[in-house]
Amino acid sequence: MKNIISVEQRGFIQGRNIKNCICVTSEAINQLHNKTFAGNLAFKVDMAKVFDTLEWRFLLKVLKSFGFNDRFCSWINTILHSATLSILVNGKQNGYFHCKRGVRQGDPLSPLIFCIVEDVLSRNISKLVEQGKLELIKGTRYVQVPSHSLYADDIMIFCKGKISSIQALMQLFQSYVAASGQFINPLKSTVYYGFISPARIDHITNLIGFNKGCLPFTYLGVPIFKGKPKKIHLQPIADKIKSKLSAWKASLLSLAGRVLVKSVIQAMLIHSISMYSWPSTLLKEIESWCRNFIWSSVCSKRKLVTVSWKKSCKPLSEGGLGIRSLTLINEAANLKLGWELRNSNEAWVVLLRSKVLRGKRTITHHISSSLWSSIKSENNSIDANSIWLIGTGKDIYFWLDPWCGESFVSVLDIPVHLHHNLKARVSDFINDFNWNFPLEVENVFPILKQLALKVTLPINVRKDTLLWKPSNTGVLTFKKAFLFKQGTGQNSHWAKDLWSPDIPPSQSFLVWRIMHNKLPSDENLSLRGYFPSACSIYKSCSETTNHLFFECIFAFKLWSCIASMLRTSVITSMDDFWVVLNKQWSPQ
Repeated sequence: MKNIISVEQRGFIQGRNIKNCICVTSEAINQLHNKTFAGNLAFKVDMAKVFDTLEWRFLLKVLKSFGFNDRFCSWINTILHSATLSILVNGKQNGYFHCKRGVRQGDPLSPLIFCIVEDVLSRNISKLVEQGKLELIKGTRYVQVPSHSLYADDIMIFCKGKISSIQALMQLFQSYVAASGQFINPLKSTVYYGFISPARIDHITNLIGFNKGCLPFTYLGVPIFKGKPKKIHLQPIADKIKSKLSAWKASLLSLAGRVLVKSVIQAMLIHSISMYSWPSTLLKEIESWCRNFIWSSVCSKRKLVTVSWKKSCKPLSEGGLGIRSLTLINEAANLKLGWELRNSNEAWVVLLRSKVLRGKRTITHHISSSLWSSIKSENNSIDANSIWLIGTGKDIYFWLDPWCGESFVSVLDIPVHLHHNLKARVSDFINDFNWNFPLEVENVFPILKQLALKVTLPINVRKDTLLWKPSNTGVLTFKKAFLFKQGTGQNSHWAKDLWSPDIPPSQSFLVWRIMHNKLPSDENLSLRGYFPSACSIYKSCSETTNHLFFECIFAFKLWSCIASMLRTSVITSMDDFWVVLNKQWSPQ
């Protein structure tokens, strides 16, 4: 599919994801306010009931145009004609009706068929650009903003605000609607603009029938705005999280059950937190709601005796609850974005790279971008943990890039103010897949040849590749980025046994609190200003965690009974408990 569907379509196609679609839109919106003749426009187009209105004849014609053979088209035609509908009258099904258009929703084949059909629209938009009928928004220097971006039926189109471009686009929409049977809903479609007078934008909206929009707006569930992410842009997402936590009946859930909040909250944040660098205050606020919800079932109420959030966010193997810190998730996502900026050729990467890179140097001045603030903080981490694998050597700077360990400017301690003069590439020192150093370089820097000869050159032509050193494969995935940010701690010897699937989660959670000495016993409550009391059974002893579970007469008798059944010594502490548990017991 990815070989026949245009690169602008990023929905349901293997190897393409929704994040790239959002990044393209974010960077394009940040270019709207650049001053230019006729201004810049962005159209958010809503297609109404796309699955229900698709004409079968148009679909089959498109499949044949793409080169699908008659047998395949016959199969699709049979599937389409096999669909029937039934209506409910007073709760009962009455009759069946044969369909004459549309594809089945829920069928795994339907999204792929729809992407093939909608590629007709995508290719025709690109054709308008090639013919000069649709003028693109100027990016920076030699790069222009992409003409459009699609995620299934969510369409964003970017162009200059010339009437001729708008009319060409509207004529294309009319032709596509007439042929495909689909319908553009003008009431839900919006036009966003930059540096266009109110009278002119009113004329444009009247011409196309779309609504007039303003920033920020939501696209694919993520806020789109101009400039650096601020709390006001992301606060609505945080408010949704708080309202969801408040609506849950946490009192009906055990403490172990409330820990599942980690999955729901992270799912609500995943796209926005993987793009933008969130304000730390907002992330800490959300984490405090989650912490309070887990321990007290109320977002705004804090319990007295709790395990610290930092310990709770450690992996299960290190004595935590396996909750992933939102701060670390955001940092890992920023690191992944920075890695993509150097390795990917996605449309948003090409556009942003042209704005922020000057050779090997990154800019220091402000630019209008919502993504750059997320990426620039991770540049040092990427430089320190990456190395080049030589291919042709054309993309690798000989002096500045790390390709044989440290960069040569570090090895030779060359002053920073001279770096901009060092423009030689590794390919300049390779001839017929062998090293070829000028005599002047060998005489002045003999160590360079010694270091370079340790690097094996390829025997065939291949691209230069930037590798992530902490990874065995050299590829930086989000998982590896998170592990890099999280770091590796010391494993707890009791964690594997504690979270065994054979033990009820509520009991595992109780023992976990005991191991951290965070049960609300009188011993812990007295540290927070409460008056201590004595054990209700053994009056002369204070209520400590160790007394409750091991030293009290009732607990001692219980452990003695268990010890006699297991034929082992009496358990008097948690250390004894784990020693007994780690013995090789038979199934009997």
